[in-house]
Amino acid sequence: MHRLYGAIRFVLVLAPALLLAAWGLSYVRACWNVVLAPGVPVRLEWKTPGGNLKFTAASYSFNPRSGFLAVNRPELKDPEGRRLAAANLADVTGIDLVDITQSGLHIHLFGASGTLVRDPDGRFELQEFLGGPKSKARPVPFDVAIDRADVLLIDRKGGSEWTRTASFRDINVAGIGPHWVAGGDVELENAGSGRISVSHLASGDLALRTVASNWTLADLGRHLLSTLPPDRTRSVEPIEASTVTLSGPVEVMVPAKGEPEVRFDGSLDATGVRLRGYAASNLKFAGRVTAGGAAGAVTASAPGESAQLTGWVDWRNGRVTCSGS
Repeated sequence: MHRLYGAIRFVLVLAPALLLAAWGLSYVRACWNVVLAPGVPVRLEWKTPGGNLKFTAASYSFNPRSGFLAVNRPELKDPEGRRLAAANLADVTGIDLVDITQSGLHIHLFGASGTLVRDPDGRFELQEFLGGPKSKARPVPFDVAIDRADVLLIDRKGGSEWTRTASFRDINVAGIGPHWVAGGDVELENAGSGRISVSHLASGDLALRTVASNWTLADLGRHLLSTLPPDRTRSVEPIEASTVTLSGPVEVMVPAKGEPEVRFDGSLDATGVRLRGYAASNLKFAGRVTAGGAAGAVTASAPGESAQLTGWVDWRNGRVTCSGS
């Protein structure tokens, strides 16, 4: 009987501690679950060379065992509060909490949208937020899949603001650290559609490649001509055309600093062409166009007249050399 009373007393003494421990573990677990899936809006802010970027999300949930993260309605804004990018849903797999540098991130974005702005000096606003001090940590490999993305393009170079919409579909991005490549289908308002690929180099340069197929360039061409420096437009400023269609490979190099460089090899068809007092109902060009000039063959026709020329144009010096009939 004495032993029984002793056991009862021991249990009575130990029970509060056990209950408190159980309650504490339950509370810690509840707090952990709240951290993993709070079900409330999230707001983060971090510094970049161009100012503090603001990230918000309606909610998120994270599974530390599988490394799966789901974010509902993520949105990224610039220091002035303007939207840079957003999505209806984003999910990430491959997160290693023990050593984040050992992660291999697989990201899916659904219903994405964004804004891309070029300033009057020719520099893209997005470039202001890239770069900064280099981290000594091991770069993390990643790949991103986006079902669709609608991007508002705003170009303030050229004296007036030019705004168009670009729609992207089936986008894939893969890389490690600052090195990445991307590809997808794109349709540009008032221009055309095609497959595009983009590479980002560690230097910050962007290399863009696509193949045009009957792209309509009257609208885009007029804008691009208005953005070129005067020394490159001495020979092309007076050119006007009702319609312009383009077919062939196009390459664009956008350096971290300086003007973009364009290279085109293919054909161009134009109607209603007017150039320094001359007019042509139809004009066809086959050849190459670069930042320095153009070279190839031109066929022009007007009622009762036609001409065929072969030669080249130097944009910078305003020189034209040609031969033909």
